Amino acid sequence: MRRVPALGIVGLLVLGGCSSSSSSSSSDAAGQTVAVTTSKSQCTVATSKLPVATHTFEVRNNGDRPTDVFLYAPGDKVISEKRDIAPGSTERFTAKLARGYYQVACKPGQQGSGIREAITVA
Repeated sequence: MRRVPALGIVGLLVLGGCSSSSSSSSSDAAGQTVAVTTSKSQCTVATSKLPVATHTFEVRNNGDRPTDVFLYAPGDKVISEKRDIAPGSTERFTAKLARGYYQVACKPGQQGSGIREAITVA
């Protein structure tokens, strides 16, 4: 008879280990929609500080030529991009960002190294 209570306790411990926790880590933080406005001579990012998360970048091309927008990690490593954004249009792209420093680069006319804005993710 001593075995039944012992097995019952073990069963409860196993089930307890399977329960989910309501707390979440910082990597589960909700992402933001970040407005980016580009023109012939400007690249404006609505915020320069973001939490660790997956973010959506919403790019509005106010220029008169197609533009490309890139999200770079250090060393010009492309994290995400949106190419050929037509004049007057708005396009989106997403990126999962870890802690660090990034740059958004707008390339009006799809040429050059771009007009860059820094972003810090903490």
